[in-house]
Amino acid sequence: MLSIESDTEATCSGEVCKEPSDFKVQPQLDHSHMFDSVFDELTSNRPVLIMPEGRSHETPGTIKFKSGIGKIIITALEKNIPLKVYAIGICYTFPERHRNNATMKISKEIIFTKEKLPSDQRLAIKQIVARLENELQQQVLCLDNYQEVKFVYFAQNVLYGKQFCAPKVEKWQKIGEKLKNLKKNNESRYQEVLESFNKYQEEVDALGISKYFRESVSVFEFLMNLVALVILIAFVRVI
Repeated sequence: MLSIESDTEATCSGEVCKEPSDFKVQPQLDHSHMFDSVFDELTSNRPVLIMPEGRSHETPGTIKFKSGIGKIIITALEKNIPLKVYAIGICYTFPERHRNNATMKISKEIIFTKEKLPSDQRLAIKQIVARLENELQQQVLCLDNYQEVKFVYFAQNVLYGKQFCAPKVEKWQKIGEKLKNLKKNNESRYQEVLESFNKYQEEVDALGISKYFRESVSVFEFLMNLVALVILIAFVRVI
């Protein structure tokens, strides 16, 4: 067990260390220039994009917000800088592949006012960060593992077809909620569903069928299709 005695000394119990141990406190870094640049952009009515990026495909969800975004909003309110805050979620159709289709969903405007925030700055920042995280989670698909994500994408394609717009994310979320409820209320049935899906995927992969559930197109076939499309467009224009 570790116990902090002062800014320069800590003690711990157990076999690892029985005597007081020295440690250093990491000095606070000066980010004032960065914050000044942010406020210059906001004052000039230019957008500022802050990205807690997504994790790898094995851990769905987004990285947690840091307190800096809360400090920016608090200071902007104090400086009477007009703010329009939005949470933007981006979902990739196949997160394990590069350069695949992405769907973006943008929240309604998130309004912060000094009157509705705690007077204590630390508490106010925590409240801002918590709300932003909650708003962002509503714009993306939040599941426990990537296998669930693949199942939801597949179910959506089967039920609704391919759609590249915000309602597609909402359908993903509805299917995801049903999967979550199944996992919560009937664990064995949940396992059966995913196991069946895994077996289906293995059969599809063994047949050499792409993730779009059609035979993979060769480069030659793609070029021929492209030429045919150009000829068709030219023919339509002539008509």
